[in-house]
Amino acid sequence: MKGSIALKKSIIEGKISTNDSKSYLHRLLFMAFIQDDLDKITINLKDEDLSNDIIATIGVLNTIGADIKVVGKTITVEKRENFHADEVLDINVLESGSTLRFVLPVIAKLGLSVRVFGQGRVLSRPLEDLINLLNIHGYVVEHNDGYLNCYGKLQPTVYKIKGYISSQYITGLAFALALSKGGQIEIEGTIVSKPYIELTLQVMKKFGFDISINSHGFSIKKARKLKKEDSTFDVEGDWSSAAALFTIGAFSKGIEVDNLSLKSAQADSAIIDILLRAKANIEKTNMGYKIANSNLKPIINLDINSCPDLAPSLAVLFAFADGQTTLFGVRRLQDKESDRLEEIGIFLEKIGRKFILLDDELRIFGIDEDIDVELTYEGSDHRLAMAYTAISQRNLQPTIISHPECIDKSFVNFYEHLSGIGLIIENK
Repeated sequence: MKGSIALKKSIIEGKISTNDSKSYLHRLLFMAFIQDDLDKITINLKDEDLSNDIIATIGVLNTIGADIKVVGKTITVEKRENFHADEVLDINVLESGSTLRFVLPVIAKLGLSVRVFGQGRVLSRPLEDLINLLNIHGYVVEHNDGYLNCYGKLQPTVYKIKGYISSQYITGLAFALALSKGGQIEIEGTIVSKPYIELTLQVMKKFGFDISINSHGFSIKKARKLKKEDSTFDVEGDWSSAAALFTIGAFSKGIEVDNLSLKSAQADSAIIDILLRAKANIEKTNMGYKIANSNLKPIINLDINSCPDLAPSLAVLFAFADGQTTLFGVRRLQDKESDRLEEIGIFLEKIGRKFILLDDELRIFGIDEDIDVELTYEGSDHRLAMAYTAISQRNLQPTIISHPECIDKSFVNFYEHLSGIGLIIENK
């Protein structure tokens, strides 16, 4: 959906199948490219609309030697025959921080000379610790005007990386180790977004790797060769998108979200425990959960270090829960597609909710009352656009989303799905 839209408080009721998990699909695509047991890997989708981030990963992998084809709800991954990177390659990660941080160690291990381009804030988001590690071990990554210039070859060693910057660094390094059939990563300090690392290791196990976890990090080794019957993979539904739908559902007549793995390692599956703690009107279904209009209770201490992408949705939920909720682990929100910490403060102020920001915590003083304000989101951060969509269901005036297409980064046809179950959307 393109062009400015107005969202009205609506009677929303129905079922939505969440889109395929981009976190899971990113990892499947990289491992399908890295493995060399089989000539072809097939990935089955439940939704044929690919998010912009996944389009970025497919484009990047195709440039560095993959032959990935998408036909309907099927992705096939093969290696390009006679691929030789004799010249400098140009890749574009679009706005995908995951694609960027995953591919840098991979091209480093392959010894490719590459210019990396991107869009939005992606090349200015934190990368220094990963770049320093690659530089130390033989692969040079230099910031140029509008792109990264990369050359050299990553040498085998025990890779040591800080755990409190980004779990995506660790995933990228794990992929580099997989190209060598094994190796070791030592992690210094507290690990943030730990479930994302667990998701990476879970996918690597499916490709025949054994994982040995110790107090300092983990080691991997290729232990099992894939057979023909191992050549097909299914993608889980996306818990991050589901969390946005549950937030809207908490202010609706009822939304059932399915296509969810109830045993998923995805970090944002934590939304269910949070909603239960907040006494939401939520119940389990065969393939997901159903949530309806809820009299939410505040949560005094809520640590989101493992699931920072939930922050915009949680800020909305608890802005309409009487009392004080404190979110811990919010500092990293400044380095997302936008400065999400600042943006959350902006919408809390716009809707008349008091808040206090203290170092790494955000205290929200919620009020369970509808608002009646002129409200516009003019930015292009998909998580913020989703959050404003939820606010629209507590706003007596239309809520304006200036760039609804930004949600295509993670969930194509988000608004079409919601319109189908009652959300009133008008073009501006």
